[in-house]
Amino acid sequence: MMINHIALKVLDLKKMAKFYTLLLNQDPYQEQHDPEGQLRSVWFDLEGTILMLEISNKLNEKIDESNQSLGWHLLALSISKHDRGKWHKKLEDLNIEVIKETDYSIYFLDPEMNRLTLSHYPEK
Repeated sequence: MMINHIALKVLDLKKMAKFYTLLLNQDPYQEQHDPEGQLRSVWFDLEGTILMLEISNKLNEKIDESNQSLGWHLLALSISKHDRGKWHKKLEDLNIEVIKETDYSIYFLDPEMNRLTLSHYPEK
């Protein structure tokens, strides 16, 4: 079984789409609009798994059965152990603060304080 997609609820969709465009070094491949034509979702292809940034109207409260609350616990993106230095440089260039490191992972936050990691586990 594989992951089909991951959806992240966000408050500022344009700001978050720009952040992920720069971090992932790719433009979104699809945008979704509501019936009034307003942007409601931006999608990135992560080698077959879709990352969907979805606009939310409320902060941390359940507003209906679709659970419009924000965030996730952690999104771990795979990197090569040999590319770890390049990723450090990229995060520095993007003014992204590393908040924690382990032998396998580099942890940081997106603009809405969602935790991400770049991981080469189990390759030490």
